[in-house]
Amino acid sequence: DLQLSIEKAKMMAKSELADIIKGEMNKESKQFIKELGKTETKTVVTEVETAIVNVITDTPVRGYEIFAQDVTLTKNGYYRTWIGMRLPLGKFNKMYNYTIEQAVDAYNLNDASKKAWDNLKKDENNADNSL
Repeated sequence: DLQLSIEKAKMMAKSELADIIKGEMNKESKQFIKELGKTETKTVVTEVETAIVNVITDTPVRGYEIFAQDVTLTKNGYYRTWIGMRLPLGKFNKMYNYTIEQAVDAYNLNDASKKAWDNLKKDENNADNSL
């Protein structure tokens, strides 16, 4: 499916951006060594296990730009999609001011509702008050 191929490519590109912004690496390593046999004919058995985990959690990737995109059809009839994506930083990010405005709007709305609630509570002695 062409659309699925494009969506998968976008998700992979966005996850790469998120990894660059806020990716964290964790490594766990285990080693097990055991000697078997008698004094002159001992054999050492070693087992090593290593796991590396890349964790990306709750990373905003807003304001990204797709600067290139290519879709090809493989000889088996599958779509292969490549997407070039970048995330401009600071004032070059189209969403930079939007996210600040959004936070300010949310704060102002909260402040306005608190003032209205406080004014309503001041009038508790008013007979028309429904509280």
